[in-house]
Amino acid sequence: MDVARRGSVRPTTLAAMTAPSGSAAHHDLVTAVTTSLERGADPERAARQQRYMRSALPFYGLTTPQLRQALLPLLRDPAFAMGSRAQWEATIRDLWDGATHRDHWYAAITLARHRAYR
Repeated sequence: MDVARRGSVRPTTLAAMTAPSGSAAHHDLVTAVTTSLERGADPERAARQQRYMRSALPFYGLTTPQLRQALLPLLRDPAFAMGSRAQWEATIRDLWDGATHRDHWYAAITLARHRAYR
């Protein structure tokens, strides 16, 4: 462990950073996010995005405004509220690590930046 300037402790090994949080991810939210992304999919745009980004992961083909429009109602829905910070972190990790499309990474970043959890 390393002590940062303000006295907080930060992990210095990958194992410490990826240690289980003790809380399960909000699987209903992960499923709802995936369903919402699939619903807005544009296969033609997705192919162009993947070519442009030279990404091994496919895209759903959503633009940034469409991605926000798909995610914000879910993030604002009290039914999908996180019970704890550990659950929030586990949900972000589940979206990121379980990504089948690059848009899942963008959803994880959106959840991490969502004002209710900052």
